Amino acid sequence: MESEDHESVVFSDDPSKIAAKQYMSAQDEQIMNELEEDEEEDDSVSQYVQWIPLALCVAIFLGIIIYLIVDFHGCMKMFEDLTEFVKMHPYESIAIIISIYIVLVIFCMPVSFFHIIVAIAYCKVYESFWKGFAISVPVIFAGMMLGALAVIYLSRYLIADWIKKQIRKSKSSYAKNFKVIDSMFVTNGILFVALLRLMWIPFGLTSYLLGVTSISVVDYMLGTCAVIVMIVLYVLLGCTIYQAQ
Repeated sequence: MESEDHESVVFSDDPSKIAAKQYMSAQDEQIMNELEEDEEEDDSVSQYVQWIPLALCVAIFLGIIIYLIVDFHGCMKMFEDLTEFVKMHPYESIAIIISIYIVLVIFCMPVSFFHIIVAIAYCKVYESFWKGFAISVPVIFAGMMLGALAVIYLSRYLIADWIKKQIRKSKSSYAKNFKVIDSMFVTNGILFVALLRLMWIPFGLTSYLLGVTSISVVDYMLGTCAVIVMIVLYVLLGCTIYQAQ
């Protein structure tokens, strides 16, 4: 027994074995470092690729803003042409108006003024306050809901993962507050979304911010239904302007 123990000690203390183990550990550490560097490079490339759609959306948004500033009268002429188009094609224009609302919401453009324009246009088409109101509200509501649905998926594809990753890394109080707010949206999402939709804040921007939270799409859409209150108010304003003309 003593000879076996002695042999094992001698074997374990063999300088060549120790050197071989050190060499292998050094090789393993080098391989691990190379793998980590490759992963960091892949992450950086994926981050750049991920930001391409967002940069494109921002560029289009800035282009629309510049166009509105430079050629404001031309934009007003476009609104007048839209009104005439709705008068001439009241039913065919529904799909076009819904598509316009989707684009406005995606690019965070103001929608309140367009509510009034649509209401006035349909009142002129039917030459009636209440008929114009009855057609305008569901058309606008459909456009807003589809726009909201498109935005939450865009938000979660473009910015949500990156923002959540930064929040997880951060140790600031703002990150902790976001985690608390995020949990509130998970448990009472419908109520909080409904309250946000009843506030005078940009619809599209709010939709993008809600996409960062962990709220389910179903709760998000149910809460967004509260926007019909704001739609009714603006459509009533538009119909009243028509009646006053």
